[in-house]
Amino acid sequence: MTTKGEIKALKLGSMEFRIQEFVRKRAERIARETIGFEIQQIASNMGMSSRYIDAIKYTVEGIGHNLTLKIDLDYFGKDGEPLGYWFEFGTKDHWIEPIGGTQGGGGRNTPKVLHWTQGGQHFFSKGHMVSGIKPHKIFDEGKTRGMPEFLGRLKAEIEDYQQKVFA
Repeated sequence: MTTKGEIKALKLGSMEFRIQEFVRKRAERIARETIGFEIQQIASNMGMSSRYIDAIKYTVEGIGHNLTLKIDLDYFGKDGEPLGYWFEFGTKDHWIEPIGGTQGGGGRNTPKVLHWTQGGQHFFSKGHMVSGIKPHKIFDEGKTRGMPEFLGRLKAEIEDYQQKVFA
């Protein structure tokens, strides 16, 4: 028969592993509720689309002391353009032109001009300069705002877990 002292010793012997597993299982949820909440609030306040907000992904990778929390934005244009990256870090002023260039190198059905409407008026261009996107720094700011609460809640949950399991 195992004594209470032996059970306590077994629990203490596995404490580090058990706490690491506890953290791994809780970190994603707490990050979503704290840092993720801040990121979503900032994005919403900046007028970002629900598609942008829904593209936020949370993952916990690694094991033990090599645990890494990743918060990524899986937000791309229809042709694979890294829209999330561009919104976060910005772009420089740049030239745009129709696919295949103004020479129509993309084939017979490739547009040779850009077309858009603004205020009910139609505009056409063979190419022109556009101003870059200003960096939004949504993730940066969300991390700064949400990290203190994330760390505090994680620490509190670890302490509560230790009290329940190892007391």
